[in-house]
Amino acid sequence: MEREERARKEEEELRAKEAERAAKEERAARRAAEKKKKEPKEDKLEFTKVVRMDVAMCIGGFQEKMQDQMRRNMKDFQSILKGKQRAASPSGSTGSYTSDRGVSEVEELSNKAERLVISEKRKRSPDGPVGDSPPVTLSPKRTPRKTGVKPVKLATKLQAATGTTTKKFTAHGETTRTPTRYTQRKGTPTTKIAAKIRSATRAKFIGDNMRVLAEYQAEDLKRMCKRDEVEYGNKVITVINIAEKRVEEAYGEADTEGEGKAEDVHETMDSVDEASDDGEDE
Repeated sequence: MEREERARKEEEELRAKEAERAAKEERAARRAAEKKKKEPKEDKLEFTKVVRMDVAMCIGGFQEKMQDQMRRNMKDFQSILKGKQRAASPSGSTGSYTSDRGVSEVEELSNKAERLVISEKRKRSPDGPVGDSPPVTLSPKRTPRKTGVKPVKLATKLQAATGTTTKKFTAHGETTRTPTRYTQRKGTPTTKIAAKIRSATRAKFIGDNMRVLAEYQAEDLKRMCKRDEVEYGNKVITVINIAEKRVEEAYGEADTEGEGKAEDVHETMDSVDEASDDGEDE
């Protein structure tokens, strides 16, 4: 029994070794086949790279040769046109050959061109009428009388100036503090204007002030608002508020009488626009 078991174990070991060896051989054969399949692709890629390099080098050399040949031909052609020297004899290389017929034609044309002279200058005749239509006449050129920059276009919705006041509390109750005095600008009139002046003068005064204030920067406008006790919204609204403040000081109008400030500003801007348009038409 022991002998049979030993013989059976030996046979199993031999079979296992043979199966393992067969598997190794099969794997090796498979790897070799895959390697053979990859080798042609790599060879093809290498071959295509080499071919591309050769073609690029050939094309580059051909382009250089063509450029050199074209430069030489252009030099020969220019020398023929100027008449300084005759065309050189054709060389042995292809492309640089120039036929005698072409050279003779070029020389003949250059000689004819040298003999051309303007004998009489052509004068332009007056335009005659065509059919029943009258001759064309152009209006004389007109230059504008005055040139200037268009006024600044302001927003349609305008905000009235509202001065800020500080309240002071006393023993008898709260009282409104009067605004602090400020130094007037050089251009502001010191005397009040008569009340019977037309609205056009008031509109012109507002428009002039707006044009001057539009050139100031934001920091300058903020300082002016702080000095004049005017609210600062944006640049357009601030310019309008300062202009209205100056109008009130110049014309002596109180805050209670200025309910139609926005309408006055609208009329002012309309008159300014009309004046600028009339100046452009003239």
